Amino acid sequence: VDVDIEAPSLDLLFDSVAFDVGTTLMGLCGWSDTIEPVTAFAPRDEEGKIDVIACRPRSENYDMDFAAFAVRASLDISIVREGIAKLKRHVLKMPAEQRYDLVFFDHRTGIAPSVLPALREWRGPTVVFVRPDGLSMQAQNTFASLFSQNPENPGAFVSFSLDFDEGK
Repeated sequence: VDVDIEAPSLDLLFDSVAFDVGTTLMGLCGWSDTIEPVTAFAPRDEEGKIDVIACRPRSENYDMDFAAFAVRASLDISIVREGIAKLKRHVLKMPAEQRYDLVFFDHRTGIAPSVLPALREWRGPTVVFVRPDGLSMQAQNTFASLFSQNPENPGAFVSFSLDFDEGK
């Protein structure tokens, strides 16, 4: 689920562009009554799949609606919380053999208006992936806040470099 309202891109990373609002976080948060994740990967001969809920539809027809959503979500965090609750109810109604093993919420490093409502509504371990640059390494308090949302199983911190020559 792409909860990166400031820079949505999860659908592009999975090459599964959402054209309908019902396949998006925006749809979950009140712009649609349907929930239809886009299947980004499904192996031919094995069970399992990866579904993506994009942040917004990629159609230019939704640009103004997305701008309104972004403003509303930044002013009222309950919008995102209620959208994630709607998704959770949807998943729990699925037959047990079709339910997801894992649900990931993608967002850039930091605590933006959409991060904590998602963490509060769908409890689980937090996994933080960061590059060892100046900004991410100064965010120790931010990471502590994220991990404190689920003290019984806080998650993991993964630091990586895109520069293989650094030897880190």
